[in-house]
Amino acid sequence: MEDDLAKELDVDVSSPNFHVSNAIDIAMRVEQAGRDFYAENAGKVVNQNIKPFLEFLSREEDRHIRMLENARKSLEESEKWVEPLDNRADTEKMLSELHAFKGRDAEKEIRNSGDLSIIVTAMELERRFMDFYSRFAGRIDDEEGKRFFGALSVWERTHLELLQSIQETYDDFRMES
Repeated sequence: MEDDLAKELDVDVSSPNFHVSNAIDIAMRVEQAGRDFYAENAGKVVNQNIKPFLEFLSREEDRHIRMLENARKSLEESEKWVEPLDNRADTEKMLSELHAFKGRDAEKEIRNSGDLSIIVTAMELERRFMDFYSRFAGRIDDEEGKRFFGALSVWERTHLELLQSIQETYDDFRMES
């Protein structure tokens, strides 16, 4: 799966010419694609209870882009990595919102929408991004760089977990009907 993403992005992370600046550039492309996917699909969902989650994920990808821009600037100016951000509190808040959503009468919207395919596609994107960042972390010699890309991988995993919870909500409604 991670090799598929590398091929799509036309990069060879195993190349001896692969450098951390390449990783940051590629990561920015990945995050921009994720942000655009979430922003576009937030406007397409039938179930308006799902829209805030997609908007949240679009904002999260924007935060990643800013963090990557800051990392690039810091590396260029001082050869130091920036401290990766922690998104656990924001994701926990969204998970609590999901629990409130589960209590709403949304069964009709869920059964009559194609929104689940958006969630499944988003889960696949997050899984691929998570694996790709993990692979970057494994290829970078610098310990701070490993930690930075490891943190991005963990961040993507929290997004995946949120999306899996949304999918479970759909599954619960389908099983009850």
